[in-house]
Amino acid sequence: MMRSTLAVLTALIFSSLLCLAAVSNPGPVRDTDHLNVQLVAMTSRPTAFSRAWAKRGGWYRWGGNGPSSYDCSGLMYYAYRHKIPRTAAAIRHSSVTVHVSRWKAKRGDLVFHGNGHVEMVYDFNRNRTKMRTYGAHHSGTRISVTRWHPVWHIEHVRGS
Repeated sequence: MMRSTLAVLTALIFSSLLCLAAVSNPGPVRDTDHLNVQLVAMTSRPTAFSRAWAKRGGWYRWGGNGPSSYDCSGLMYYAYRHKIPRTAAAIRHSSVTVHVSRWKAKRGDLVFHGNGHVEMVYDFNRNRTKMRTYGAHHSGTRISVTRWHPVWHIEHVRGS
């Protein structure tokens, strides 16, 4: 009994020290598009994509906030755990996002068609001249991956 208690305490102390070391020394800050992106308490891009992906097959509904139907920005708002503004125009023009080139864009980054529509990057063709996006498209459609289309304006959510 004493030996197992000692082993548990040792494991807890060791894991606490590892956590403390990770927090006190997060590693080098990387430069993304010449902008230092600080780590913030935000949903990561892969996690946001996974949350949105879990809603595939649901119906588009204008103004929809879930749980079974969403509009385009409602799905992004849900995926990023309410850390971004609610409407497509507000997201695109907020300080929460920063423009990225198609060469640096990754799955889960936000893509905008004008100011009124937002989806997520799904993937690109080989030379990145066309892309597929994932999201809630328009009335009468289900949340899904689009067919190939020209590259839209791409934004990265800071800290994701």
